[in-house]
Amino acid sequence: MAQHIASVVLDSTDTIVLTIFSTMANVSIYSVYFLVISGLKQLFNATTNGVQALIGELYAKQEKIQLQKIFGWTEWLIHTMTTYVFGCAGILITPFVMVYTKGVNDANYNQPIFSVILIIAYAMYCIRLPYHIAIKAGVHYKETQRCYWIAAILNLSVSIIFVRELGLVGVAIGTLVAMIYQTIWMVIYDSKNIIYWPIRIFVKQILVDILTIVFGIIGTSSISISMYSYTEWVLMAIKLLVYQFLCIHIQNGY
Repeated sequence: MAQHIASVVLDSTDTIVLTIFSTMANVSIYSVYFLVISGLKQLFNATTNGVQALIGELYAKQEKIQLQKIFGWTEWLIHTMTTYVFGCAGILITPFVMVYTKGVNDANYNQPIFSVILIIAYAMYCIRLPYHIAIKAGVHYKETQRCYWIAAILNLSVSIIFVRELGLVGVAIGTLVAMIYQTIWMVIYDSKNIIYWPIRIFVKQILVDILTIVFGIIGTSSISISMYSYTEWVLMAIKLLVYQFLCIHIQNGY
């Protein structure tokens, strides 16, 4: 119950806070950007659905070596996919929204700062999936419910505090704070109670993720869109996807 209620709060807080404390124009802008985010979330949730049963079986049988092996592979895969998909999305989402809303003048849909913070927030949502899966596979619901409640309260309170001054950016910051807290808490809990996975591996993986994103941004800084047409956006996306793939391949090889 705690997990499900917290999940609903985390998914709904931004829209509710914007509706009550901000303008309907901001609700419209948020809805368009979240349309993209929602698709990415569904992609990652579908990718990890089959892993939970396997991790649960290994945990029940106490096959610790095999459990760590499977978990390590899952962690690497999710981190790599998140870096690739959300790294590209962070650059492509605003141009896509500008193309998608071309000719619509009810609000200013050019919100690069908001989009970047929201992308980082939901990248953290996806990065936390292996640790969330381990908690569900180990049936540690009661032991971890406090984490979910606190994350929901953090999201709601921080969003309300910042929305009046920062608008869309304020609710994105609230989501980011909640996701960072939840990810760090889950990593520590799993390391001590379920997987016994060294935290330094998570830290190393995060550093690799950051370096990959930084190199990707630097290398693609010259790629831009000027005409805001679907054709130009697709060409931009192809260039970016290829370059980001090369960055990830090099970083993981290193």
